[in-house]
Amino acid sequence: MGNEEFISKEFTLAIESFLATKDQKLSSSLSFPVIIIRTLVEIYGELEIINPYLNKNVSNQNGFDENIMKYGFSEEKLNDFKKCFDSFCRTSKERPNIFLVKIEQYLIEMFFLKKKKIGLLEGELENFKKYICLSTNTYLTDYTNYYLEDKTCLDYYLARQNYVSEHTFDLTPVKKATLFIDAYLLLGYTVDEVSKMTSEELEEANHKVYAFFKIDENEENKRDLLIDAVNYYKKYGNRLTSGNGYVDLLLLISVVVTIALTLFIVAIRIS
Repeated sequence: MGNEEFISKEFTLAIESFLATKDQKLSSSLSFPVIIIRTLVEIYGELEIINPYLNKNVSNQNGFDENIMKYGFSEEKLNDFKKCFDSFCRTSKERPNIFLVKIEQYLIEMFFLKKKKIGLLEGELENFKKYICLSTNTYLTDYTNYYLEDKTCLDYYLARQNYVSEHTFDLTPVKKATLFIDAYLLLGYTVDEVSKMTSEELEEANHKVYAFFKIDENEENKRDLLIDAVNYYKKYGNRLTSGNGYVDLLLLISVVVTIALTLFIVAIRIS
């Protein structure tokens, strides 16, 4: 293939070594860069990795980058994966080695993105584990013991990625329409109960609150009306509301006038 590099000098040497040793059994006797190439082949298939190398196609259509990202692996992570690959090759004698851990985590993520995208064949997960430095993997025990300070860190990462691949999470923030807290208290709810309500339970409680204080939920200023109604209830012990702001104002004026006339009559009699 001449001196032309594919991705980098380190990557080119790894693929050449992979091709020269592809018939050897998987074990720690293989260099770790070769094991990385074997892992990529296990995930994507040999043609998806080797054809781009033969054609020196990194970023064009059907190139290495496109093949690696086809299940959803991001371009940003792919670029970092390549950097970690080269960095490991230059620091392979360092222990513990953070680059080995990051590479393995990226490979695990690639695998489970594939699982989420197209599913897996029976036994495919167990076979994939042979290529990762897990604490229970006898194939790569030497690498696990030499490079990993925490022997179980990749076990936990793989288990977490597997769990995520089997569950759909909705991370959209839930907005709870909480009313004037005293309104809930007057209806017998506690602060703790309100704080633990789901959005559906809170909506139902809100309907009960507005109904109790006879406030029309279609009113634009219903929250202000509710505050006035709650404060009135706390002061006088009953509800003074019709659900209509204008009518409520007339009712309030009539009550004030009645009280004023009563006081006036009492004052006349006393005098």
